[in-house]
Amino acid sequence: MSAYRMYRLLYQKFHFYNYNIQGRFFSKSNYKITTLFENATKQDISRSYINSVLSPLGDFTVSVSDCRDMNNNLPSTHLSFWPCLLNYAGYHDCPELRRSLTNYILSDINEHSNATLMCTLKLLGIQERYTEFKSLYDYLLLRLNAVEKKVFQNDIAKSVARTPFWRDTPELLFSSETKKCDNSAIYEQMCSSSLKFGTISSFFECMHKLSGSPRENVFYEFFNKLNGLEEEESVRLVSQLFQIMQTHRWIITYEIAECIQRWFANLKHERWSGVLSAFVNRGYLCSVCRKSLPPPDMSQFHFSQMADTFYETVIKVLRQINKDFNLRRFCFVSKGNTIIRKSEFWNPIKMLGNQLGISVQKFCTNSSSEDDVFLLYMAMKSGPQCYIVSNDEFKQYRFSSGPELGEQISRWQSLRQLVLQPRGRIYQKPSKCDLCIHGNLETGWHIPYYKGHHQKFHTAVDSWLCLHRLK
Repeated sequence: MSAYRMYRLLYQKFHFYNYNIQGRFFSKSNYKITTLFENATKQDISRSYINSVLSPLGDFTVSVSDCRDMNNNLPSTHLSFWPCLLNYAGYHDCPELRRSLTNYILSDINEHSNATLMCTLKLLGIQERYTEFKSLYDYLLLRLNAVEKKVFQNDIAKSVARTPFWRDTPELLFSSETKKCDNSAIYEQMCSSSLKFGTISSFFECMHKLSGSPRENVFYEFFNKLNGLEEEESVRLVSQLFQIMQTHRWIITYEIAECIQRWFANLKHERWSGVLSAFVNRGYLCSVCRKSLPPPDMSQFHFSQMADTFYETVIKVLRQINKDFNLRRFCFVSKGNTIIRKSEFWNPIKMLGNQLGISVQKFCTNSSSEDDVFLLYMAMKSGPQCYIVSNDEFKQYRFSSGPELGEQISRWQSLRQLVLQPRGRIYQKPSKCDLCIHGNLETGWHIPYYKGHHQKFHTAVDSWLCLHRLK
């Protein structure tokens, strides 16, 4: 039987016996291993069950004939068995098993489901078998009908983005782009592939397509790509990268900032100084080089338009979901029982308002009310001098309002949101400057970065990398 043949193969591989196979086979206590493939002919095998059986075995080889015999015994309804097995080989360090399974699938390509072929395409990319990848990719484009292409387009795009054929990815994503789907992870993979298979100029083109700052590995791959280039050319390319980061207002992590500082410090002929943990003093002066950074440009926020778009994309949706909302009552500030009603918070604010001749009102809500959406709306309607006092990230409303407005709201929060703190200073101030790279190749750069591992979008960033050329 195929189950016996499969077990005998595995047993020879991992237990190195030189005597009676059949006797050792039947004395084996691990029933799950001996019956995995027999069970697959009787019932649908789950991914977790396959993992539990194969994980102790490590890596192994299976012949095409054994796989074919197994497939012949599988009921036609068990379509998930091979995809589960292929996914297991992809997620675990099993190069021999990957090669065995892909060789079998490619030998009987017409016998398998679309889902199985998608998993095989992914494994071919992981194994860097690009000639066979291209053949299967072309075959799938011919085999899939229009509806199936829409179903599998993202899976195909993810696999293609990892290969020398990464330039085909945008065409595969065209329909999902028109539906405003988030394909940032795929474009991020394209960035890595453009560095591996293409040029740095193509890498910059891909970077412009990202909706947010890429993961750390993309930056590491970029700086590794610069090895072997002339230092002057390398610095010029890094300057182009900084321009892209400035355009998209990306904030990097501490690890990337440290990588940038280390790269500049290792230059032999170009002399640069890079200092982490710089901060902006009063008067917008850098604490290290004493150069002045520009104050925040609030003209970048078209508040009336932002508020109107927010109303259309978020508040109207809430109104449709809950007909009980009274949309004429917009004046909410915070949960009454947590902040506003506390005398140590409210009394100083009221006193300051009296001293300045400013009317200060408080509007309290109960703890179960959906007041955040109206707080954001009124703050936007109030213009550039309005500040929000809240520890909420407003993630759901940023997401609901769409990527463009959501990104604007995030930047606005960094400049106009006060965050209360449980100890020490009562609140954390917003950022003093726009959270983007300032400077150029001639004057040097000031680069904001997150100091901790987890940062809220609205948390003020007060850590900067100061880079300037030494004379």
